[in-house]
Amino acid sequence: MRLAYRLLVVSLLLSMTGVCFAGTHTDLDRRLQSLKSSFVESAQQVPVRSNKDRILLGFTEKTTISLQSISLSLNGQKLLQHAYQENENISLREGGIQPLLDLKLPLGKSQILVSYTGQTPDGKAFEQTSKVSISKSNVRKIIELTLSNKANSAPRLGKQEH
Repeated sequence: MRLAYRLLVVSLLLSMTGVCFAGTHTDLDRRLQSLKSSFVESAQQVPVRSNKDRILLGFTEKTTISLQSISLSLNGQKLLQHAYQENENISLREGGIQPLLDLKLPLGKSQILVSYTGQTPDGKAFEQTSKVSISKSNVRKIIELTLSNKANSAPRLGKQEH
């Protein structure tokens, strides 16, 4: 009888814990999105002591790809090449934002060439290159590059300027 009583108590505790974790997961998602937004906003409000612009990378909410590498070129000049570890992919899939580069963008119109390789969840490899046009004034600029995909498709690159 005591064993049955203990099993009942343990199962009740486990079921209550599961409910608590399920409720906090959505709350954590909201908090994470809020934190990302506040990061971008605070970066915009930093006094222009540093006149360097920033390029960030993130995934949209349901992106399931794994990046292997990314490279950036500005107006034909290679700026960055980065190979990804699995922990970086996990962080991006969980809503993290990766600062790719701090640089002084030239005034006027420029073009960033973004090349990236990786795999979809079903193991299909992809290699893509996207052109991102930007227009720089005297104000510090933050460019957020966002990768998104549906199901087992290759990703699409989006851009927001702040």
